[in-house]
Amino acid sequence: MGEHFFEGYFLEKGAFIAKPTNDFHRIDYVVEWHGQLVRVNVKTLYLNKKSYKCHTMTRGGEGKKRKYFPGEIDYFGVVSLEYKRIWMVPLETVQGCELRWHQPDKPHKRQWNSFNWDHYLITDTASSLQLDIDSYLMNRVSSTNLVKLS
Repeated sequence: MGEHFFEGYFLEKGAFIAKPTNDFHRIDYVVEWHGQLVRVNVKTLYLNKKSYKCHTMTRGGEGKKRKYFPGEIDYFGVVSLEYKRIWMVPLETVQGCELRWHQPDKPHKRQWNSFNWDHYLITDTASSLQLDIDSYLMNRVSSTNLVKLS
């Protein structure tokens, strides 16, 4: 579902987006971002106790998890379905094996190693209503009837 929301955002913006037919390259999408084509692995945040998190690991040899290597992907496209937000997080900024996000309406104690999400937010839910592809399909709206809502 997170991948569909991510794809819908770029389609709505009219940017180039392509999904590889095979999933063995660890790339979910190739998108046009800041004038160049970049490889993106989409991660969907899920609620874990008091914060949302996603894992930034992939399967290596023998089923063991490992970090992504430079050259495999360029960005993580991190999606919050509940808050309708997308962040484009460069691979080189991710230090650990997971990212945690605290929803804005919940107080939390910021730790010294907290990830700064503000720089990477690409959606603005306060000013626009975004519909993802799944909502179109669930409501049986054909692609010729799509309307931009604001």
